[in-house]
Amino acid sequence: MKNINAESKQLLQQSQNAPIELRAYVLITTAKLDTLKAALTDPAQLAALEKVEKELEYTLTLAHQNEAMVSGLRGLLVRLVEQYQTANAAYNAGWDARLSDVVAQLTNADADALLKRVKAMDTSEKNLF
Repeated sequence: MKNINAESKQLLQQSQNAPIELRAYVLITTAKLDTLKAALTDPAQLAALEKVEKELEYTLTLAHQNEAMVSGLRGLLVRLVEQYQTANAAYNAGWDARLSDVVAQLTNADADALLKRVKAMDTSEKNLF
């Protein structure tokens, strides 16, 4: 469980950071293109640069779409981890209650013997059964 939580937290953090980093790179690239555009005088070069700018805008649109999908997946991952934790807690509660159920079905003498063996198992690594 610890491994799933650690991996999930890492994945969630990465999925939150990636769009921020992408936007930063797009802004930097856009600024560099603006600087380049100001320095260019050849109409053919300016036309080529405008084409690059349009492709960058399209890339940014795709990035926004991907960010929306990743956001949905983040929500599903959070739900999945919560379900896992709930199922794990239910399993552990049932596991902890198992001894009470077994003891309730035994006679007093058998219950005492079983409890002694369980306590002995808790304090030593001997296989008593």
